[in-house]
Amino acid sequence: MRHRSRRRRQPGGTAVALLLLLFAAAATGQEPPPPVEEPATTPAETVAEVAEPPVAATPAGESDGEGAAGAPAAESDDPCAVLIPPDAPWIDRARLMMARALCTSVEGVDRFFGGREFDERREGTWGRLSVLADWDERDGWSGKGRLRARIQLPRTKQRLYALVGRGDETELLQDRGEAFTALPESFRNLADDEWLIGLGFSPPRRTHGKFGVDVGVRARFPLEPYVKGNWSTARFFGEESLARYRHTVFWRGDDGFGSTGRLDLERLLGPRALLRWTNSGTWSEATDGLFWFSTLTLYQDLSKRRAIAWHLRAEGETGEEVPLRYYGVGATLRLNILRRWLYLEMRPALNWRREKLDERRELVPALAVGFDIALDRSLE
Repeated sequence: MRHRSRRRRQPGGTAVALLLLLFAAAATGQEPPPPVEEPATTPAETVAEVAEPPVAATPAGESDGEGAAGAPAAESDDPCAVLIPPDAPWIDRARLMMARALCTSVEGVDRFFGGREFDERREGTWGRLSVLADWDERDGWSGKGRLRARIQLPRTKQRLYALVGRGDETELLQDRGEAFTALPESFRNLADDEWLIGLGFSPPRRTHGKFGVDVGVRARFPLEPYVKGNWSTARFFGEESLARYRHTVFWRGDDGFGSTGRLDLERLLGPRALLRWTNSGTWSEATDGLFWFSTLTLYQDLSKRRAIAWHLRAEGETGEEVPLRYYGVGATLRLNILRRWLYLEMRPALNWRREKLDERRELVPALAVGFDIALDRSLE
């Protein structure tokens, strides 16, 4: 496990208390002025790509590539699009309509919170810039910036795109994602923040899932190439439950091969609440064991421009002397402010950490505050 030299414990209890009071006030205060009314449907170039949409069964005697009328089924980049044949029985039509409603609700949560699980499924050209200041009682203050951008290349039928990323290259390459928590600084190596530049190819979605391939380099001498392939799929269970799985295989020059598997189980708890349980594991030739994390998150829609996520998280690595690095509780309050593309985030957390066998597990309060800018033409 990577360790940084421990800095002297810094006083910060008063600052955290004040910021937590601001957090509570923001969650219960008045709403900002209403935004410009959004269109009823999401523009095609910004829609998320959720593995596979529900597909009606193919009637006997028809090929898989044809619709009810014998013509090829139209492709759609809408992850929640459902082709409902006009002559389908009412019970099939009802099921597909409910599946679309569930998919749309899940996509709405991911879109508002701007997580990587949303961006990884999107088509078209988009970008996201995040600036964050985080603090914890053991390591003090630190700052970081993140950039993710996808540029659709012309004349490629929406399948070939350029990728630009700035951040922890391990997270960007291995598809670990970022949970809604203020991660302890000693568990990160800020020197790992790198520019990654590459090309990606996304073939048409099939009924068995969605594939994608990325190739690129780390933009620092000496250049280090990487290759990443992923496959994702989704299954609906009734009217309110959804399971999504994503598997990534990657190779990087110095570290060799590796693989990440991620399973999300989601359930609607009402028109304004979604429960998600995320489990992820990553193995690579450069590590001694399996890096894993498990997060249980409850999302609540407070208003059109405010939402909050409550989470429990545990993280560790099987090959380390302390397999359970930390576990914790926290929340993320996300506010859409001033413009449709600008978000303010506040993330208080309590983490129980232990890095070495010869030390006791310690409670470490943490707080992160930052801004998230969506570089999206549909929000201009």
